[in-house]
Amino acid sequence: LLTVDPWQTFNAVQHDSPEQFQSLVDVWDFEVLAQGFTVNALPYGIGCHAHLRMASEQGYGTYAGSAPITGLSGSTVAFSKSIAVLHIDGNHDFAQVARDVELWAQHLVPGGWLILDDYLWAHGDGPHRVGDRLLQESAGRIARAFVCGKALFMRFS
Repeated sequence: LLTVDPWQTFNAVQHDSPEQFQSLVDVWDFEVLAQGFTVNALPYGIGCHAHLRMASEQGYGTYAGSAPITGLSGSTVAFSKSIAVLHIDGNHDFAQVARDVELWAQHLVPGGWLILDDYLWAHGDGPHRVGDRLLQESAGRIARAFVCGKALFMRFS
């Protein structure tokens, strides 16, 4: 299990969203959010969960490199560079969602799932626009697609 999130104000601002939503990042305590995430994620891969506290593009560079990554438990986690489930829930600006998909989705295995969180979201449409583009451009490679909650799930053949 690999998670990537910088937990920083700079990366959290959603520039495509309304201004009043953008300013919410000024009141969030990112250290508390990061600690809460770590505590909640611990049961999902003890000994095999690594978290990269960096922006997605930088995290991808680390993932794509040859060095193993130190996991949350302190052990080394070697990744196969094959992804079975890719859950994108970073910055929701269109350009950032598109870049996340461009970088990470190339590692999806046949039968792998891509989940675009907040596909249905009141504060912006980046995930929706990227999802719709994927549904159209990759229709022949998508075995199944559905929306559950606010997320778009796509299983690639």
